[in-house]
Amino acid sequence: MQSYTVDVKARQAAFPVTDLSETLQDAIAITYSLGLEFIWIDAVCVPRGSWDAEAGSMHEVYGNAHFTLTSGNTAKATDRMLMEQDAWRDNVHGCRLHDPWILNTDMPLDEVRQRSPVAARGWILQEERLSPRVLYWCAQRAYWSCSECQRIEAKQPGGIRPTENGTLGLSHPQKFIAVCRTGNSQLLQSEWAALVAAYVHRLLSGQGLDLVKNRFAALSGLSVRYLTSSSSAASRDEYLAGLWRKSIARSLAWQVKTAASPFDSLQHDIPSWTWMSLPLGAEMALSPNVEESSFFQLVTEPAVVEQWTDEDVVRNGARVTVLEVLARFRPFIGTFNAVRVPWDGIESDHHPGSFDFSLDPTCSMYARNATGRILFYEPHKEEVVGQLDYFVADEVSCATVEVGEGLERSLYCLEVGVQAMILVERMSMEEDRFRRVGVSLGYRKDFFDDSEVRQLRLV
Repeated sequence: MQSYTVDVKARQAAFPVTDLSETLQDAIAITYSLGLEFIWIDAVCVPRGSWDAEAGSMHEVYGNAHFTLTSGNTAKATDRMLMEQDAWRDNVHGCRLHDPWILNTDMPLDEVRQRSPVAARGWILQEERLSPRVLYWCAQRAYWSCSECQRIEAKQPGGIRPTENGTLGLSHPQKFIAVCRTGNSQLLQSEWAALVAAYVHRLLSGQGLDLVKNRFAALSGLSVRYLTSSSSAASRDEYLAGLWRKSIARSLAWQVKTAASPFDSLQHDIPSWTWMSLPLGAEMALSPNVEESSFFQLVTEPAVVEQWTDEDVVRNGARVTVLEVLARFRPFIGTFNAVRVPWDGIESDHHPGSFDFSLDPTCSMYARNATGRILFYEPHKEEVVGQLDYFVADEVSCATVEVGEGLERSLYCLEVGVQAMILVERMSMEEDRFRRVGVSLGYRKDFFDDSEVRQLRLV
């Protein structure tokens, strides 16, 4: 959202459209040309200082819109949306330039969504996914997407690349709201996982606490929509800073694709156990198929009050900082005589992810690499491999969110699901306070045999 919102009284009086940016001027012109009399623009319609209260209502704004207009070719508010669109009118033929061929063909909508500047903006995600109809306005043509069909303006004669959804691994723009209507909890959790992965990878404006506030606010409309679809009046779910109480075990088992930068972490203002604390632009995934362990329990009492609205549930859930859990618990490196070995000394050169301990199969050992992968091996047992959330920077880090070199023995394992655990590090010797530092999925089934069940606090 842009930052030039004004007082309500200032907008009750007429004002020239030229007071607005070029992008918004063109958006108004496009809307008027389509025969519509009204347009809702957050930067103009949200009263100054009220965004925190309004953010949770975005599911109503976009969900009830005639359609949402998305500019697919503007990188900033001073860019024009309206421009000459003559290139596609000509019959273009392929020509040879040395070896490659040059051919002007239609770009599929999924590719437009992935390549356009708005694909990197965190605020835009809920505008697209909460809207039943979206008009994507691009430099050379417009695209339409709704729950019934997708259309492209003026198809280019000649070769047309496939336009089937999912060709680039993207979810259909209207899939989330379509799944919300079904009431299918499994499909809903799967789509929520896709939303989260797309959201974490996007950028937001602001610094310090303003950035933290935006991190929650830009997802609040989607969170409210999810809540209304996954809960009933008799059994309301609880929002826990980006996670959900009813699926807390699998929610905790999120995983980064590669270790993130400790310098960009938001963990000093957001709890370590939620993916919300990851740096902007990180790549991660939720694990919707994790089955909750019979030994795991969320002890934290529900904070949801019966009189709360859905917006209240999300707004207050964003402030949760501590989770008290009961679970099986053990050290990651389970033997005192384990020795550290180089990662490239045990991983196969030809088959990454495969390991060879034949040099000394009777020796307990552990290793880690630069991308945050960490491994523990016990003689004659299958190795256990985890993924740390942050890499160790070459410089002296002031972030202190990564597991420093030589501190691998301080890691503990907290079982949340069947063959799913989070890696944690003790915060204080006097209290059972731990922070999340990583995750491990699909390890050997006997890893937690004879381990103690312990109650502790995640911060």
